[in-house]
Amino acid sequence: MCGDLNFPTSLQLNEAERQQVVAMWNKPRAAFRRGQCIHELFEAQAERAPDAIAVTFEDTQVTFKELDARANQLAHHLQHLSVGPEVFVGLFMERSIEMIVAILGVWKAGGAYVPIDPAFPLERSAFMLADTQVAVLLTQRHLVERLPQHSAHLVCLNTDWDSVASECWDNPASPVVPDNLAYTIYTSGSTGRPKGVLITHANLCPLLHWGYDCLHLTPADRAVQFLSYTFDASVWEIFIALTSGSSLFMVPREIVLDPQAMFDFITSHHISVIHATPTQFQFLVALGQPIPSLRFACIGAEKLTLDLVKRSHALLHPDCRIFNMYGPTEATIMATTLEIDRATFNQYQDLTSVPIGPPIANTRCYVVDPDNNLQPAGTPGELFIAGDGLARGYLGRPSLTGDKFGPSPFSSGERVYKTGDQAMWLPDGSLEFLGRIDYQVKLRGFRIELGEIEAVLDQHSAVQAAVVLAREDDPAEKRLVAYVVPQPGQAPTISELRDHLKPKLPEYMLPAAFV
Repeated sequence: MCGDLNFPTSLQLNEAERQQVVAMWNKPRAAFRRGQCIHELFEAQAERAPDAIAVTFEDTQVTFKELDARANQLAHHLQHLSVGPEVFVGLFMERSIEMIVAILGVWKAGGAYVPIDPAFPLERSAFMLADTQVAVLLTQRHLVERLPQHSAHLVCLNTDWDSVASECWDNPASPVVPDNLAYTIYTSGSTGRPKGVLITHANLCPLLHWGYDCLHLTPADRAVQFLSYTFDASVWEIFIALTSGSSLFMVPREIVLDPQAMFDFITSHHISVIHATPTQFQFLVALGQPIPSLRFACIGAEKLTLDLVKRSHALLHPDCRIFNMYGPTEATIMATTLEIDRATFNQYQDLTSVPIGPPIANTRCYVVDPDNNLQPAGTPGELFIAGDGLARGYLGRPSLTGDKFGPSPFSSGERVYKTGDQAMWLPDGSLEFLGRIDYQVKLRGFRIELGEIEAVLDQHSAVQAAVVLAREDDPAEKRLVAYVVPQPGQAPTISELRDHLKPKLPEYMLPAAFV
């Protein structure tokens, strides 16, 4: 639900309560080696184990040394095309080893990548290319006909590699520093156009270091990669594995869409690490078949129910660790997490969903009322996030950036991001997610501004007004429903309305029903 959550009457914290929510539940900054970029963490791993298998896709495998060499060749080629710090490079690719080469190559050249799903409507892809003004566009030959008109230099990695292969295998010299951009991922926008979130290397590196300390992945681990690269969690999914020395197994798209095929892939490849939304994880659990190889199940992007965890405990190895992870794109993938083992499960049995946990290292969280007063445990409020993961802001949207990011009322020199999420501290220092205070929903892990769908519907000449809701008539299935008031004397059909939306919105934003 959204738009109907109310704040309680503000409470005045005493000094002990203030110290609890500001200091005790927000841990001191964790020490780690700063001043590195993400690709440098990968390069260090390639030096440690050059001959280990880095990525497997279908019948093809590449070692860390081979992946590093290909990325270096592409980086040199991109630098000849004037790619460097703060320069955007578009990626219009399907899941493949080439996709990983492209991301690393852009970073090694010093640039920032912009992922565009070839399944996106032409108009949306065109907007993203124009908004970022990409200098170079990396793609695959069979996808070229799906591209909108653009002025970028086109490089097809599967057919133009001969022009790249002559480049040097060595790491390129680059002036890129951690405060430079690493990527821009677009999220839904309430005005009818998506907004690009600007993430730097310095935003992502602390998250990876936290992952090393928390998960302790090893070269023996096998991580699955099946999230869309336009979904920010894919960055974590890929690079927590590759910078830890684990082997990454990329899943073909047709397998991702079939729960039984996905289960067969995980078991046949002895996958030990999976990152998924609760919806995706539920499909696997619903099969009722044991998954003994899993050591880590990292779940996020939607509410995780205790019922799903309970059912998964019966199918997973007793030592498998399940993490409930929470974080908006603007806070770089993850801000809080809770490991939900059998003891923790019993502790939260009175709740309907799993808490999102305490803040991770180098992240601070505050629950506040509309007047920016801190709220104590047991009192709902809006969740503010501070720390190393905070994005630079929104591309070309200074007003929106100023509305959502700003100076912290609680600590000098600190910035906060106002999430729009309603949360509440629990007595043990974990946070419980309660819903939205605005008109935004999460559906299958994707963040959707209902206002964006409404704005596009309103552009139809036969529509007088439109409202879109996320209905959950079946507790296991949330779906979008559009309610439309036609112009006097007009009666647009459902197919006409759907055809109007398809060129402008991605598939996951199309309403399942029209009323």
